[in-house]
Amino acid sequence: MGTIVGFHAAYELSSESPSLLHGIIFSGCALVPGPSAASPFGLRCLFCLTKSEWASATIGGFMAKVDPRGPLAPLIRSELTRDLTEIEAMKDDPLHNKGPLLNRTGNQILMKCQEMKERLPHFTLPFLAMHGSADTITYPEGTQALFEHAGSTVKTLKFYPGLFHEIFLELPEARTAVLGDVHAFLADMVYKKNDSLLLQQQQGLGGVPGAGEEVKKRM
Repeated sequence: MGTIVGFHAAYELSSESPSLLHGIIFSGCALVPGPSAASPFGLRCLFCLTKSEWASATIGGFMAKVDPRGPLAPLIRSELTRDLTEIEAMKDDPLHNKGPLLNRTGNQILMKCQEMKERLPHFTLPFLAMHGSADTITYPEGTQALFEHAGSTVKTLKFYPGLFHEIFLELPEARTAVLGDVHAFLADMVYKKNDSLLLQQQQGLGGVPGAGEEVKKRM
């Protein structure tokens, strides 16, 4: 499963080694960055410049060279989730980035997004694409594009009205719906396939009653 930068890592892994995976889950696809993550110099009034791929690439490339560790855009916690408890937890989490997105990092993400858009027709792994409709860090249009242009024949698209970027850290009632969709996808892509493979093995070895249920419990 991948979200934001993790989305790119998950995509690369699934593209290079599809035989290792039954399927993949994408959350908050970063193909279309929003104003919270892509406003030049951190000024949202300049976000309109990113609508032009040429201007976005030119500005991003220039800033990445002259000031690679300079701030591109502040990541505002209140735009990650509506759950105030989770926002407070982020403040104390040493693994959570408390600074802005840096120029070089942002430019690398931008270049990777362009590359991935070109490769989408060749992506064939089954996937579940999820996105909060109120996300301003990465726009839902990116997930829509992923769903429409990916070459996969087995794919599911889920939008969650009113949810922000971190759909797995949303309010409890919304989180329950999100996790329910994840479980349904895993049950279809992983559990059923494991049971099918196990059944084939049983038929070849004479059968072991109840083994399919045992595999489900272990997972």
